[in-house]
Amino acid sequence: MDNAMMMPCDQVISKLWEYLDGALDEARAGKIREHLEMCARCLPQYNFELAFLALLKRNSSQPVPASLRRNVFEALLESSASDANAQLSRKSSFLNRLGQAWRTFRGRRN
Repeated sequence: MDNAMMMPCDQVISKLWEYLDGALDEARAGKIREHLEMCARCLPQYNFELAFLALLKRNSSQPVPASLRRNVFEALLESSASDANAQLSRKSSFLNRLGQAWRTFRGRRN
């Protein structure tokens, strides 16, 4: 596929969760799949989100600590209160905080 015809990275990143959930029509999913095959910038984000979903599925039977629920809720409130550019920045912060909360939770269980 010609780079000029590729979906822009910001559009691909914004649709990754829908892509992973199988919620996109085949045409859109195909464009994202082609983009991910060619884009070294977006592929790590896709791989991270895929691994994150796998982690959630493996551990979904465990109760969620109140602190983790609070962190997720606060992060969701923050991300919904800002514009799209600021959201991209906060997603990274949200994932970092979520990862830290998860590591803290796992450390207490071991």
